[in-house]
Amino acid sequence: MYEVSYVKKNAFPDSRVPKDGERVLSGNDVPSEITIREMLSGVKDADGNSYVQLAGEHALIANRQSLVKAQTMESIGKGKEEIWKETGWVKGRDGKWRFEMKKELELIDAWANWEKGAAKEYRGTPWEREFRNREQRIIDAEAAGDHETADRLKRQWRQERFARVFELYLREGK
Repeated sequence: MYEVSYVKKNAFPDSRVPKDGERVLSGNDVPSEITIREMLSGVKDADGNSYVQLAGEHALIANRQSLVKAQTMESIGKGKEEIWKETGWVKGRDGKWRFEMKKELELIDAWANWEKGAAKEYRGTPWEREFRNREQRIIDAEAAGDHETADRLKRQWRQERFARVFELYLREGK
């Protein structure tokens, strides 16, 4: 589904290219609910550099104008650092262009997180009842002052929201 590379924020993202077939989990490891952003938050390498999450030029959220500018800058001999600072794009060792997903992840978070009334977005869909029930359980837990349950239900809301979009993508291819 995803190819995830961890790269230094203050270095260029070509310092590490994952090998084909490389696994993030091994043996009996079980994925947790932690997000990549949470894993990278506050993590520093030995030199004190932060890590970021990158996406490639074929990502739906890629800024094509900035990519073209980066490619143009490269073609006239501009350096990696100047291109990165001006466009937010960098070319990896594998020759592929990448950009940091900071703003895009904030938009995705805003969409995925539960807020009262969000179940209305599912009206007329096969998931209308499911999300109406999920929302009611969150509201009930909050009204009862059960913040632990409300938080757990909100995490589930987020996961299920992503799952439904992925199911739609598999079914329709868009």
